Amino acid sequence: MKYHDDTPLPFPGHFAFEAMRDRTEELVDRMPNVESTDIVHVEERGPDAVYIVRNFQGSASQVPAFLRPFVSRKSLAWTDYSLWDARTLTCSWRIENAHSGYSICQGVNYYLPDPKNPGGCIVRISGEFTVDGDNIPHVPKFLGRRIAPRAERTVVGHTVENFRGMVEGTGALLEAKAKAA
Repeated sequence: MKYHDDTPLPFPGHFAFEAMRDRTEELVDRMPNVESTDIVHVEERGPDAVYIVRNFQGSASQVPAFLRPFVSRKSLAWTDYSLWDARTLTCSWRIENAHSGYSICQGVNYYLPDPKNPGGCIVRISGEFTVDGDNIPHVPKFLGRRIAPRAERTVVGHTVENFRGMVEGTGALLEAKAKAA
C-alpha cells in the first residue's frame, strides 16, 4: 500500500528538517502510538548527510483490547534506518521489525516550500507498507491474503498519525525557540 500525507508548518523547511532529525526523542509525547525512542547509531555521510538508526517502542494503547493479550512488546517495536540529506531536504527511511520477514516499510520524507505560505513548508511523508499475506507465519495463505490489506491500512493509519504528531510537535519546538529568541 503506497501512501503520502502533507502537513504544513509556518517555518522554513530547513528548520523543520533539522528539528525532526536532531530532536526526535523530544517528540515522542506527540506520537500517540509510541512509548519511547532512542538513538542506536549516528554516522556522518559527507558534508550534508547523516545516517541515523533509532529504535522505537510502540504502545499497545492503540491496539484493540481484545487483541492485546496476543500482541507482545517485541511485535510493537521497530528500528528506523534513515538517511537525512540536508542538501535536498529529504529523509529516506526504512523500518525493520518482528514482521519484516513478510512485510516491507520504506519511504522518503520531503521538506518542501509551501506555495500557500511563503516562508513556511510542507512536510510530506511518502511511503509504502506492504504485507505479503502468503508468508505470514502460522496463518494459512488464503487467510493471510484476506488480512494483509487490513493490516496495511491499520499500520499506515498509525504511521500517518504518528508522522502528523511529529510535525505538529516540531512546529511547537520551533515556536518555543522563536519566542525565546
